[in-house]
Amino acid sequence: MLHGFGIIFLLSGAICALSDFLTFKIPNQILLFLIVLFIIYAALFLPIQEIYNHLIPAGVALIIGFILYAAKVIGAGDAKFITVCMLWITPSNIPTFILVTAIAGAVLALIYLFLENHIIKLKESCLKKIEAYSWGKSYLQDRITPPKLGADRIGKGLIPYGVAVFAGILFTSILTKGNF
Repeated sequence: MLHGFGIIFLLSGAICALSDFLTFKIPNQILLFLIVLFIIYAALFLPIQEIYNHLIPAGVALIIGFILYAAKVIGAGDAKFITVCMLWITPSNIPTFILVTAIAGAVLALIYLFLENHIIKLKESCLKKIEAYSWGKSYLQDRITPPKLGADRIGKGLIPYGVAVFAGILFTSILTKGNF
């Protein structure tokens, strides 16, 4: 059964995915929030050995993510997002998370390959709606410089991998009935 901490984690992950989709940036504030939330969750509910079982895969993910970022395979936000997700995922569910994230990433890449112009229009439409609100305008002001909308990344084979990471989280959550 999904607990309150898990619901907050999923909602925060959705925000990260949406932000990555719209701006190619994943907010560090949300990732930091999820780390603090995990610390509280772990302190309240996990035995010390199980905490290590969560920290070790997250550390490995951080190292691999850093290497992939240095090789320009993924973005820094994607590497950090995966690392934070590894904190939350039960070690026995990590293969499922990795597999689903990889498949979702491949599907997302194909979608971007064939529908990039439509995706750009969708992003522009979403961003205009968000900018209509005062909070949206100030939020986006720090993340994008219109009219670029990530134009420096378009056509270069880059995708918002945070969307695929969130798909991995969501599927793992559904498959395990909330027991990440």
